[in-house]
Amino acid sequence: MRTPLSPVLALTLGLAACTPATAPTLTPTARAPIPSPAAKVFTPDPARTCQWDVAATTPPLMTAGEGWRMAVAFTDGYPADVASTRDGQVWVAGSRQKGCTGTDQDSTGAVWRYDGRAWGTVPAPDCAAELDRVLTTREGAVWVFGTRHASDDRCVARWDGGGWIEENGLKGERDVMAASGTDGLWLRKGSALVRWTARSTRGYALGMTPELVGVRGSDEAWAAGFRRREREDADDYTAAENVPYFARWNGRAWHSIPSPRLDLPQDARRSSVQLRDLFAARPAGLWAMGRVSSDIQAPGCVVDKGTPSCAMGRLLILHWNGTAWSQQLGKLLDWRTGYRMVPDGSGGLWLPETDGNELTHLTRGRLIPVKLPGGLEHLIAVTTQPDSTRTWLLGWTGSPAQWVLWSTG
Repeated sequence: MRTPLSPVLALTLGLAACTPATAPTLTPTARAPIPSPAAKVFTPDPARTCQWDVAATTPPLMTAGEGWRMAVAFTDGYPADVASTRDGQVWVAGSRQKGCTGTDQDSTGAVWRYDGRAWGTVPAPDCAAELDRVLTTREGAVWVFGTRHASDDRCVARWDGGGWIEENGLKGERDVMAASGTDGLWLRKGSALVRWTARSTRGYALGMTPELVGVRGSDEAWAAGFRRREREDADDYTAAENVPYFARWNGRAWHSIPSPRLDLPQDARRSSVQLRDLFAARPAGLWAMGRVSSDIQAPGCVVDKGTPSCAMGRLLILHWNGTAWSQQLGKLLDWRTGYRMVPDGSGGLWLPETDGNELTHLTRGRLIPVKLPGGLEHLIAVTTQPDSTRTWLLGWTGSPAQWVLWSTG
């Protein structure tokens, strides 16, 4: 319910099996930009506004993009992640400065919330020096994660409707994979998954090293991973090591499902298959997204400190319909996939790039580049309200940076 997002994605990106076509706009007809409807603007406390923040106290002048509107301008802090709940709430987690020395001691966690009617702020957990992640569940649970004050440990807290419950027993956990139910988390412990709640903890061996967990509900979750050891040269895995494995949680136990038979081009026979995100879809369906590297190097590319690799790759999309797998490959590009995908509410998916300057829409079997609205330069996170088409884009634009949240509704 949902996450950090190389070069601009070429407008010719499409699935290899599809006929190229002109990318449509997100609205029936093209139109000139119009001023964005009034957005909520969070302004900083003047007593805590530092010299380097002065330019950021005025929200950016932005116009509405096709199908998008600016919902929030954050001039009082630094948002890092966004997630939404089934009932329409939107939670944004990040940090703000409480002093002007520029040290970690001046930072504190920050939480912004849309309750379905209006935007406001919520006090952050006391343990948070900075917050970098927020997770929600279909059952309405909200979790935030970040760094603790004067410590390398993690701050982990759950919202109970009126305040934060800090889970100090989890402060050493850095592999939180997903949230589940009203108070549960899935953790990774070596090659096993651990189901954690405030009342019990239980581990499960899946016959693979899990890299991703996607949760549909307390009685449905999916895991994906590989049976291989990490290598310094990740582009030298064998075909057997590149086979992804999947398992499904039915509320009581994990059960393996068949692995997909990957049909890879000749230049990718000895390469690296990586999975970046997965999404559970009814009925008993699953989407997985990742990248397949290639032996082909980017033309004119020179490896140096700024460009550690010239390898090209393809976007890989896998779909399990409950009985069989299907595969789609993007064209060969010097492009890195993002680490998150979210449903668009109408059978498609939103796919951000790694550096956050491009958003791609998978719809009706085609990959369509989407122009980010309002001059948005860097996309930090994207989320869609469950069982809805309403999508939120969190990012920044300008110099100094201006943090903004866009919505499709």
